Amino acid sequence: MKDHRTIRIAIASVLAGTALYSAFGQGSLTPPAGPAGPTMRTLTQVEPRIPLAAGSPGVTVNPNGGFAIGAAGSYYLTSNLSVSINDGIQIKAGDVTLDLMGFTVSSTAPGPASGTGIKVDANLTAVSIRNGKVRSAATLNVNAGTTNNVGFQNGISGSPSAISLSVSDVEVSGVQGLGIVDCEVVERCRVNNAQFGINGCRKVSDCSVDRCKFGISAGVQSLVTRCRAGAYGPGSKAIAAEESTISDCSASATGANCVAISGGTSAGFGSAINNCQAWASTDGATPGGTITGIGNLGGQVSNCRVVATAFDGSAVGIDATEGVVSHCIIRPSSSSGHVALKAAIADACAVSSGTVTATNRYNMP
Repeated sequence: MKDHRTIRIAIASVLAGTALYSAFGQGSLTPPAGPAGPTMRTLTQVEPRIPLAAGSPGVTVNPNGGFAIGAAGSYYLTSNLSVSINDGIQIKAGDVTLDLMGFTVSSTAPGPASGTGIKVDANLTAVSIRNGKVRSAATLNVNAGTTNNVGFQNGISGSPSAISLSVSDVEVSGVQGLGIVDCEVVERCRVNNAQFGINGCRKVSDCSVDRCKFGISAGVQSLVTRCRAGAYGPGSKAIAAEESTISDCSASATGANCVAISGGTSAGFGSAINNCQAWASTDGATPGGTITGIGNLGGQVSNCRVVATAFDGSAVGIDATEGVVSHCIIRPSSSSGHVALKAAIADACAVSSGTVTATNRYNMP
């Protein structure tokens, strides 16, 4: 048992520690005068943002009720915006971020089509557009591959000289001409009912395009990945890009002389097309001509599944003349006279019907 002296020493140590804490470990317990103020920064303080509204710095209201952005900054739309003529929003300065905040920029132009939903001027750098919709009333005639002439002419347009223009999480529908055009990066976007879905852009990923004559037409030396595209009308192409990489995509084209995936139209300018699915067919309404699942002259095609069905005319599964095709499953029309595969080298491909033309053939019957 502890003696009384040990217990007294322990109690004294505790009391001394308490006194030391009271003297040095706490501040004043008296609250400050006046109401309590905020202790966290607002979103505006973290990322200063400017509403698209009359009187906002850098913002001009156009005669048609649309907006023009004339200075660098981060801007956001506060409500749906509708115009009846010309552009919805024009970006005239670089270093601009435009957040549509889930709202819609629309045109009620009865025809002819007029202006662009969001237009970016030439020679601008570092422009970003995200999170919303551009919409008007044009629709695609799937047999003719034409759109009626109403609403916006184009959805979102940059210029070939624009640098680092990016568009993400935007839906464009019902424009007479081009859905999204001349961007550096397009991510997680949707386009439907336009002549051209996504055109002239360098990196296109996780996008969906449907009811367009030309689905995704990327620039030379581009990347198209994890996209889905549907194209309709004579001469339609669902995905097209020369000297590029096209991977993990799904493409379908319907109409006379259509091509589901086009990677190269002349030898020496082919693309690398990998892990894709391609369907091409005639529409039954017009003479079929020659339809092609994958056309990639001088390029490389691997691990793809291709179906080409011609109700009239002729079908070609994969045309990679002077190129290499490997580990593909190809099914052209079952009737005679159709071509399954053309290549310089064909390796380990499964062909259900049609002729195979290959200078060198490996691991195939």
